[in-house]
Amino acid sequence: MKLRAGNILALLTIAAALAADRPLPCLAQAPAQVGTGVRYVSHVKLGRLQAEILEDSAQLLPDGSIVVSGLSMNIFEPDGVTVSARVTADKCVYRSAGGQVESDSVFKMVQSSAVVSGVGFKWSPEDRVVRVLSSTRVELDRGEGFRLNLKGIR
Repeated sequence: MKLRAGNILALLTIAAALAADRPLPCLAQAPAQVGTGVRYVSHVKLGRLQAEILEDSAQLLPDGSIVVSGLSMNIFEPDGVTVSARVTADKCVYRSAGGQVESDSVFKMVQSSAVVSGVGFKWSPEDRVVRVLSSTRVELDRGEGFRLNLKGIR
């Protein structure tokens, strides 16, 4: 895979903003920058993996937010090893100041015993909860191939 100088600069800028956990002052006047094939990893205090965010493309905005296309986010158990859920969405916004991920597009969250889909969600690393905004559909796996479909739960 070839990386262009612009992509490398965008990745370095995104990494620096995320590492500082705040927008860089120099970006206030800079135009939005774009990167492709971006991966961001969030750790908790003890160095355990909390979330892994993979994107097809990411655009860094002057306010430090990152507009993400083609989101695939793995949310880990407190042990930092086991993936508890995978969230996919066409488009979302990553708020670097607090680490929140928000989307108003169609999304799907897959867990070992359930699949949740809907339109729009919010996730915060502090409470580790995915909040569904609308059009919720939940499929519970009750074992032995039995599936219970619940539509419109809020």
